[in-house]
Amino acid sequence: MMNKALSMEMEQLTKDLVSISSVNGTSGEKKIAEFIESYLREIPYFKQHSNNVIIQSLKDDKLDRRNVFAYIKGENNNTGKTIMLHGHMDTVGVDDFGGLKEFASIATAETTDEALTIAMEKLVKFFCDNDDMDFYDAGFLCGLYANLEISQVVDPLKTARMAIDEEIVNPILKKILKKY
Repeated sequence: MMNKALSMEMEQLTKDLVSISSVNGTSGEKKIAEFIESYLREIPYFKQHSNNVIIQSLKDDKLDRRNVFAYIKGENNNTGKTIMLHGHMDTVGVDDFGGLKEFASIATAETTDEALTIAMEKLVKFFCDNDDMDFYDAGFLCGLYANLEISQVVDPLKTARMAIDEEIVNPILKKILKKY
């Protein structure tokens, strides 16, 4: 069984990685590479073997994107085996989202209520800017986006509240609508 500290570190690393908008063809690709390089260089093995983290810049790339490689050489029993670390870091493009592009990268909120507020603020602004949307579309998107936002902050191994009572929504919605 994995120890608790390692499990928590892996969870935090995952949250940190997905919070970086690394959409293909954007400066986010460089940002995520820099984050991964920095993270690797803090690992004790790579502090002792700094040359085992290799950065390969893409030639003539306007976004200064790069690949990150790392390797761990086997030291026990003189096996000569090596583990190479490398993988895709960017995420797919978001052009398919059309007018909802800004919702493709969701910031992580700390609480379910904060996630709901973030979702509603973004949606109210979107609906105010797009008056051709009908009520059905608005309701569907509100529910979908709220679920996406909440899923960012709720432990997937625990039950999540997927239906939101009016007494929770109405005060938040009234507060948000005052801004518009």
